[in-house]
Amino acid sequence: MEWVVSLTEAADQLGKEGCGSKAFELSRLMQRGYCVPDGFVVAGKVHESITSAEAESKAADMQVAMLQAFNRLMERYGAVSVRSSCTAEDLSHASFAGQYETVLNIRNQEAFFQALRHCWNSISYARVNAYAKANHISLHGSQMPLIIQGMVNADTSGVAFSIHPVTHENSVIVNVSYGLGEAIVSGLVTPDTFLYEKTTGKLHAEIGSKELKCVLQDQGVCEIDTTWLEQQRLCITEEEVLKVCKLTENLEKEYQTPVDVEFSFQEGQLYLLQVRPITTTKEKTAV
Repeated sequence: MEWVVSLTEAADQLGKEGCGSKAFELSRLMQRGYCVPDGFVVAGKVHESITSAEAESKAADMQVAMLQAFNRLMERYGAVSVRSSCTAEDLSHASFAGQYETVLNIRNQEAFFQALRHCWNSISYARVNAYAKANHISLHGSQMPLIIQGMVNADTSGVAFSIHPVTHENSVIVNVSYGLGEAIVSGLVTPDTFLYEKTTGKLHAEIGSKELKCVLQDQGVCEIDTTWLEQQRLCITEEEVLKVCKLTENLEKEYQTPVDVEFSFQEGQLYLLQVRPITTTKEKTAV
């Protein structure tokens, strides 16, 4: 069995248990033609092998395979993100959104391996165990596969819901702001909000203050203030909003259930970053 697999092939080669639900779904969506940033998956069992003193030779081979895949991705994108894809994540009744770690804008080998360890270790975080306990979920036997993807240097990012998450109105709700999605995830900004009526096609917009934006720096990300002009205008066009709404409706049909969708725009290209069923226990969304 291969332990380092391209994201496109991960669903077929590793299965849901081998690559976790997040990677599994992104892999399937890539196969169906959705615009997902390219990458690869490190299967959950790799962590056990690397930390096993009895498997040093095998672990060294795995590290070489990960590094080769990392270098190929760096040649194409110039930076990558490392994201959790725990087998206890994005469940039908609990999302674990924001509980595990994600490391953005990795640009060298040292930072890459540090990010792997950081995300692997997050399965034992106190907040993760507290969330699992509150939702009556056992983490026993859970694995922590990881997704390494090309970094999208986002002009704007956001979250879309295929139904209103509070009123359950049959509308698409889009929250979007400048830069990376971390600003929305962390509650640092009041985003622009759009409501798209599915039955009539009417689009309603509300300008948010968008106080700051998260952007890439030499390594990692930083927060910078938005300008007065950026704060006073909508951060995406009507055409772009309608693209997000269409994407969200299509994904709702794919999954046959209401979904929330994480997305980014870079130079006019819409990227799908994640999709998950809307659960009643979700505290927040996370990129």
